[in-house]
Amino acid sequence: MTLLKSKLAALLLALTFAGSAWASVPLLSTTPHVITATGSFHNEFPAGGAFDDYVSFIVGAPNAGLSWAALSTSLPGVTGMISLGSELFMGPPLGGPLVAPGVSGSVPIPASPFEILGTYGVAGPLALGDYTLHVFGTVAPLGGSYAGTITLAVPEPGEWALFLSGIGLIGLMVRRRTR
Repeated sequence: MTLLKSKLAALLLALTFAGSAWASVPLLSTTPHVITATGSFHNEFPAGGAFDDYVSFIVGAPNAGLSWAALSTSLPGVTGMISLGSELFMGPPLGGPLVAPGVSGSVPIPASPFEILGTYGVAGPLALGDYTLHVFGTVAPLGGSYAGTITLAVPEPGEWALFLSGIGLIGLMVRRRTR
C-alpha cells in the first residue's frame, strides 16, 4: 500500500512541474491545421487595395475558449494597412455561422509618424471541429503586411495535478470523518 502511495505522489509531483507544449503553426494555407494550443498566420501585399483572407483551422483539444489578434505597423496613408478587421466563423469559409466578431483599433507610436493597427477577438469554449478566421481590410498604396496568432485556452498539466490532488484530499477527509 505504501508503494502505491509513493508512486501516486511521484506522479502528481511530476505532473505539477510539467510544462505546457506551445507550438507555433502557420495557418495560412489551403488545408486546415489542427490547433491544440496556438498558431500563427501572416500575409504581405505589394500594392494597395482591399483584401479578404481566410485562416482555416481545426480545434483539436477540449478548451476554455479561444482568442486571436492581428497587428500591422503602418505609416498612415502610405504603407501598411488603412483598415484591419476580423471575425470567427464555425465551419468552412463563407459556410458557417458567425461565432464572434473582432474588435479593431489603432494606436500611434510615440515620437514617430507610424501607428499600430490591430484587430482582436475572444470566443467562449469551442466545440471540437472546423473553424475559419476571416481577416479583412484595406492596404495602403505602397503595400503592407500583417501578422497574427490564434491561442486556444487549454488547462496545463500542473492545473490538472492540483485539481486531482484537491479531489483526493477531499475524499481522504470524507473517509476519515465516516470512521
